[in-house]
Amino acid sequence: MLEVSLFVNPLGTRCFNCEQDLLRADHQLPDLDLTFNFIPLVNMHTIEQTLRLYNVAPTLANRQRVSATLYQVTLDYKAALFQGRKRGRQFLLGLQKVLIDEGQNYSADLAYQVAKDNGLDLAMFMEDRQGELSQQAFKDDQRIANELGVAESTTAVIYDSNHPDYDTLVHDFDYATFLEAVSPTKFNHSHQRFFRRTRQGRPNFRTY
Repeated sequence: MLEVSLFVNPLGTRCFNCEQDLLRADHQLPDLDLTFNFIPLVNMHTIEQTLRLYNVAPTLANRQRVSATLYQVTLDYKAALFQGRKRGRQFLLGLQKVLIDEGQNYSADLAYQVAKDNGLDLAMFMEDRQGELSQQAFKDDQRIANELGVAESTTAVIYDSNHPDYDTLVHDFDYATFLEAVSPTKFNHSHQRFFRRTRQGRPNFRTY
């Protein structure tokens, strides 16, 4: 069994493509017994990345505005996840499509419409997107990223039940790097990076 945690910028074009690559792997490689989740990153890297992507001047006010948008989009995603992992992913992908592909501006009304389009319980969604549970889930995600040393989006952490003592850290994730990371000879790839799971659950990175 493989468990993949893909760290993403929810407003990033490249991350949107990475998510599609992971969905493609899940569809085309059923023998892998794959489970996965998308983990939004909200930090200075993703804020600056978003400013560059949308050609926004890097002023303090714009940084604060982008940070607030990334944060609320993440809370929306967490609220959708409370109604099931698959529905949560569908909501995030749907929201990204209208924001990235169609160029619409983010708003609470837009989030509501995407939730409606994806069959979510709307009353529950609107309550949860402002609730403490979503906020705590956001904090938990950022803590996990910090513990794993993940600072940049398009980074994946792969757990393979055949090698339970190690996780694989994959930078610049896409379909090709995923296939390489899960190949049977991955422990012979000198450029792959792994970390050992410690008894305390905190990772120690090793290079092979």
